[in-house]
Amino acid sequence: MVVLETKWALDMLIGAPLLGVVLTALLVMAVLGWWSAIRDGGTNKYGWTAQRMAATWSTVALAFLLPLALLAYYPYKAEYHQWRTVDGTVSEVGNRLLGTGSGMEQRYVLVIDGQPYGVDDTRASLVKVGDEVHLRCIRDWQYASTPGWVCRWNQ
Repeated sequence: MVVLETKWALDMLIGAPLLGVVLTALLVMAVLGWWSAIRDGGTNKYGWTAQRMAATWSTVALAFLLPLALLAYYPYKAEYHQWRTVDGTVSEVGNRLLGTGSGMEQRYVLVIDGQPYGVDDTRASLVKVGDEVHLRCIRDWQYASTPGWVCRWNQ
């Protein structure tokens, strides 16, 4: 496998910055609540004290959203969040029929340098042993299974 270039997946390009903005906003609300509590010690029009508001926002930010974000980005290796361009000569070609909720899908399996790559593109049906291919692949993690590579056609 020759990795030529990598590109971050959309979950990292959009989701991570958006999560950072939300967490920052919640933490700013907590700091402003504490500052308000120190300044005047009053309550808002709903009867909440500033300390109660700050504690609520802090709890939401740290006890709920942060663990949720850590869970969403598991596993933490970059190969699970990056599309990698893979070049190589195909040494074996196969296909599998996969059951879905509404029918069947076909996945082609190309072995390059001893590593199998799953390709969900019908153009892979034309690949023969010895062909040079260029794929865009991302590591796919599955519970209680061996992780594999899921690829898209990149030629």
